[in-house]
Amino acid sequence: MTPELPERPESPDQVAAVPVPRPLPGLNAQELLARQAAGAVILDARPVQDFLSAHVPGSIPIGPGGQFAAAAVTAARIGPEVVLIVNDPEKLPRAQLRLARAGIEHAAGYLAEGFTAWVRAGLPVKMVAQVSAEDLYRRLPGEHGLQLVDVRRPVEWEQGHLPGSTLIPLNRLLTELDSLDRDRPVVVHCKSGDGGAIAAGILQRAGFGQVMNLMGGFDAWRACRLPEEISQPFSYNV
Repeated sequence: MTPELPERPESPDQVAAVPVPRPLPGLNAQELLARQAAGAVILDARPVQDFLSAHVPGSIPIGPGGQFAAAAVTAARIGPEVVLIVNDPEKLPRAQLRLARAGIEHAAGYLAEGFTAWVRAGLPVKMVAQVSAEDLYRRLPGEHGLQLVDVRRPVEWEQGHLPGSTLIPLNRLLTELDSLDRDRPVVVHCKSGDGGAIAAGILQRAGFGQVMNLMGGFDAWRACRLPEEISQPFSYNV
C-alpha cells in the first residue's frame, strides 16, 4: 500500500538543510504540454482562486496555505518530475524552497510568462466550479448522486461535518480515489479553502469530470448555521 502522505511540513532542523534553489529553465506552452504528456506533474503555485477560475488541465494547485506539503508530496507520488506555474518568475525561488522542504529538491522547469502563455497558445483550460454553503444545502435534498468529500483531518471531522459527507483526509486522497465514483458529481471541502482546491485538482487529474469546491470550506458551512453531524473518533482499517 502507498504510505500516507505527510500533513505537515518537515521540522525546522530539516528546513535548515534545504539546498539553495538552482535557476530553472523556462518552458513555452508546447514544451510544457510535451513534458506533461511524458508524465511530468504540473504544480500551479498561483493564488488558489486563480487556479479555481482557470488552470492547465491536469495541474494541481500548491497555493501559499498550510497544505503545500501535502500537495507537493502528492505530486511526487504521481509522476517522475514536476514543472511549476507562477504568476511572477521572482516567486520561483520561494516555491522551489517550499518544494525542497517537502522532499522535492529539483523541478524540471517552469512555464515562461506564466499561465498567460498557455492561454495565448490557444490550449484548453479547466476550471473548478464553486458552490456556496447555502446553495449546496438547498441542492442536497434533490441530488441523491452527489458525493460530499471532506478532506480535513480526522480530529476536525469528529468535531463536526456535513451530513452525509465522507471523510478522506487530503494526505490519503490519492490512495482512496477508487472509493469514489468518477461518473457522479463530487463536492470537496477542507476547513476554509486551500485543501479543497488541492483535492479538486487531484480529482480532475484522476478523471473525475464533475468536481465542485465548497466556497469557504466547513467554516463557511458552520458560519451559516447549517446542520452538521458529530461523530465518534474516526479510525481506518489498516
